Amino acid sequence: MLFRSVQAIGLFQTELLTADGEPLYLPNGLFTHSAVVNGSRRPHRRLVLEVGLLLERREQAEAIVADLRHWLAGNPLVHPDLPRRVAFTALTDGALRLRVECAHQGELEEFHALRQDLLLEVNDTVLRQGGTLAPTMESSALKSAPAGGGRP
Repeated sequence: MLFRSVQAIGLFQTELLTADGEPLYLPNGLFTHSAVVNGSRRPHRRLVLEVGLLLERREQAEAIVADLRHWLAGNPLVHPDLPRRVAFTALTDGALRLRVECAHQGELEEFHALRQDLLLEVNDTVLRQGGTLAPTMESSALKSAPAGGGRP
């Protein structure tokens, strides 16, 4: 489970905020027997991108993975010594879920530039291989919202 932040440390329990924004209360005794990872102390930033793809053939999927791995290996903003992963992780609602992971060590603006370039590269690669980005649940909900955006 990923945590966003520590909200409070008390005498007997610690309140954490999960990545989903939910408060979680843990007895302090757990910390004496468990490893604690503080992601904000890393010297690098992790970039994880997940998208759904609609593909007709296995060869398209294999070509997309190979192209994106090649792009990550040649990008100077991607940390060369940390893992770079491109793989399909699930099949949901007829769409393959593609996960791309890499890391960047540098300024925040460079990290955002890398994220933008990666998003555009995924889009271009999928289109070049004849695939389509799958609509997300969020985009489907937006399309079906009533005109005016208000409640009926």
